[in-house]
Amino acid sequence: MVRREYIILTLCVAFFSFFAIRIIWTLYNKHREKQVIQNHLFALSISRHYDDEIKIIKIEINRRNILRDSFECIMSKFATELYSRNRLFISFKDEVGFDESGITREWISLLIDEIFDPKNQLFYFPTDDCKQMSPVKIELIREKNLMYYRFLGRIMGRMIISKVNADVNLQSIVWKQLLDLQCDHSDFEKADPEFYKNFMKLKENPQIVIDLQTSFEEDGIEFIENGKNILVNADNINLYIEQFLKYKYITKIEKQVTEIKIGLFETINRNFLKDFSGDSFKLLIRGSESIDINNWIANTKYIYYNRAIETIKSFWEVVKSFSDDEKKLLLQFVTGSRYLPDGGLKNLTGNNLKKQKFTIMLVVSDNDTLLPSASTCTNTLKLPRYSSKKILKEKLLLAINECREGFDLS
Repeated sequence: MVRREYIILTLCVAFFSFFAIRIIWTLYNKHREKQVIQNHLFALSISRHYDDEIKIIKIEINRRNILRDSFECIMSKFATELYSRNRLFISFKDEVGFDESGITREWISLLIDEIFDPKNQLFYFPTDDCKQMSPVKIELIREKNLMYYRFLGRIMGRMIISKVNADVNLQSIVWKQLLDLQCDHSDFEKADPEFYKNFMKLKENPQIVIDLQTSFEEDGIEFIENGKNILVNADNINLYIEQFLKYKYITKIEKQVTEIKIGLFETINRNFLKDFSGDSFKLLIRGSESIDINNWIANTKYIYYNRAIETIKSFWEVVKSFSDDEKKLLLQFVTGSRYLPDGGLKNLTGNNLKKQKFTIMLVVSDNDTLLPSASTCTNTLKLPRYSSKKILKEKLLLAINECREGFDLS
């Protein structure tokens, strides 16, 4: 009888302890949310100033369906909910984690990769050797999918607000169009050097298009008034070249670019970007791909370690031996992004958009089994003291390649 009562008592204690922990965890998160709101006053100059109240917008995303889930969540919000003073709190379904910026960075990085994946038919590489992308042709886009460009604009606005960089891999001519800047022949040439070179030969030899009875029209769109009835000749060949290039590189993606702009300026003040060039806007959004290892070392701080300790010496020797892609994976593992902000490592941000250096913290371990882990909210790599450089390299590569996704309570 006593044993039975003891078991019942034990179960009751366990039951109430479980709920007590849940309540404490919930209250703790509420407290952290208040702290985040108090600190989330970044860049009032880019705010659209709809009102003065700062709100938390909670969004839960299924990691395995990140594009559709994110699209539905973001596009279901009113533009007033997404303007700069409001704070997005991202969580991944069935994962534990509190978003103090690290989860947002990972979400944006994964989402941008998905948006620009050619399989989703929103962007494509215009030529085989082109490294930047352009919106797909308008005739290939369904009306519903056109809204994905507005969605991208909203995400880009939130990237500026959150100081997050990701691989928004657009051609330079598109960056200029987003800012309503004048595009010229240098932009057309950058977009497709081989095509531009061959097309410009028409100036010396217009007979090619004259013989084909080419008019000022392409795909049913007239370049000039009554263009379908005006044939190209030696006198108007220069006008034809100008109008065709504008059609190919500007008109064909005008609707898509317009949607991106609508989304962008629903979240930030248009005046914030008025002095930007296309290249500086690209740097603001995409950040820098270049990783200077000496700059990285100089802008790293240590917790329970210092640069003289053998493990740290081995760590930097290992990182120096990494390929560029492996360095980016390490950066993403620790910070949530493969790209650096303008100015490099010294401008990394962490909790609540405050500057936060890349940090290496000692993790005590009795053996070499423990993998490195990371806290992306504070840009912290938790590094065990391994018995050799060889093991350190093996464990670090395993962590950055296999353990990049998911958040726990560590």
